[in-house]
Amino acid sequence: MDTFRDVIAAWPSLETMAEDAATTVGAIKQWRNRDYIPGDYWLRLEVGAAARRIPGVTMHTLGRIALATRPPPAPEKPAEAAA
Repeated sequence: MDTFRDVIAAWPSLETMAEDAATTVGAIKQWRNRDYIPGDYWLRLEVGAAARRIPGVTMHTLGRIALATRPPPAPEKPAEAAA
């Protein structure tokens, strides 16, 4: 799994994923469209995937995907000297 869309596609249906994540099908559709799963749902999805025997959905995998898809941080601006 290389994207959050891959993770979403691993579930048998959007309804079962919504059930496992304790959210709505509409939210899952938004995640799929944005290729993003909020971190608040990762643990629920890991547990749900294990119960459904969906391989590869772990906190580690979700974190790896998040790091790979996150834009690089903006450079910090130097602090202005106090006058």
